[in-house]
This record gives sequence, structure tokens and C-alpha cells, in this order.
Amino acid sequence: MLKLFTAFVLILTLVVGALHPSNTIPRDERIEGNVVTITDDIRIDGEVFGDVTSWTGNILISGHVRGDVVSYTGNVTVLPGAHVDGSTMSLNGVIDVDPTALGGSVIGGGPGGKLVSRIVGVFAPVPYAPAGAANLGRWLFGMALAVATLMFCLLLIGAWPNRTAAVSMALIKHPGRAVVLGVLVGTALTTLL
Repeated sequence: MLKLFTAFVLILTLVVGALHPSNTIPRDERIEGNVVTITDDIRIDGEVFGDVTSWTGNILISGHVRGDVVSYTGNVTVLPGAHVDGSTMSLNGVIDVDPTALGGSVIGGGPGGKLVSRIVGVFAPVPYAPAGAANLGRWLFGMALAVATLMFCLLLIGAWPNRTAAVSMALIKHPGRAVVLGVLVGTALTTLL
């Protein structure tokens, strides 16, 4: 029953994420905390008391971000009149920043970033796509991620069958420890991201 509930929650999360429009913080809104997406674009017109992060989406700042702005493969644009207190980073995207808007450093955004961003962007919706195509892009990204995770797990099971069986038995014998370990690892991974 717990497995069915967990699967239902994961599927519901994917569906809600696919149908969710791009994240826009209006000019008169203040967010206490971080703004984080995987494939959605982010637009900050208001104020964010935290970090703004997107894995493959583009980020546009015209308001005030009191933390860092990070897009791993998307583009980051900080308009004149905006302000970012922390660092602005894009590993593979293009960074277009008004110099008067920064309080921290600029990391990444080299000339090769645009090419790599477009290659990785195959899994993410493009900003000029109609809504139907954007949803399709999110579904394709989710499905590709699910298939890659499944293949990785099957590879581990095939490579170390005895180890996998031993771990499975340990999880069955000590479910409380498994939950605590899962929460700790999940928290650590979320913190790293």
C-alpha cells in the first residue's frame, strides 16, 4: 500500500509540474525563501529573500533578489534597475547582466555556453514555444529522466545482484532505519542542489 501511495504522489508531482506555468513573481510580491524549478523559466519582478534557481530554464530579473541567481543550463538576464545581492551564475547558458545591478560576482556564461545550453535544452521547453509544446517538452524531460533512472537502477541490480539482495533484506528488516537514511540522503541531495 505504501508503494502505491508513493507512486501516486510521484506521478501527481510530475503532472502538476508539467501543467504549472512559468514562475513569475509580480512587482508587488515578496517571497520569503527560495524559488526553484527544473524546466520552467523564472521571472522576478518583485522581491525574493532567498536564492533563485532553475536547472534548464531561463531566469529574468527586473526586481530584487537577496540571494544567488543560478541557472545551470539556461540563460540569466538581469535588467537595469534590478539588483542581485549574491552571485549570478550560469554554467552553460549566457549571462546578460547590467553592471549596476550586481552585489556579488558573475560565474560562467562563456561564449560556448549558448551552444551547450541549446543542446541540453532539447529536454526543456523553449521560451517561444506555444503552451502545448512547452507541456510536451516537460513531459518528454520527465519521461527521459524516469527512463534514465530506471536504466541506472537495472544496471546496478545486474552488476551487483548479491549486494542488491543484501541491501534489500536490510531495508526489509529495518524499515525505520531505511526511512531515516532516506530522509537524510534526500535532505543532503536537496541541499546540494
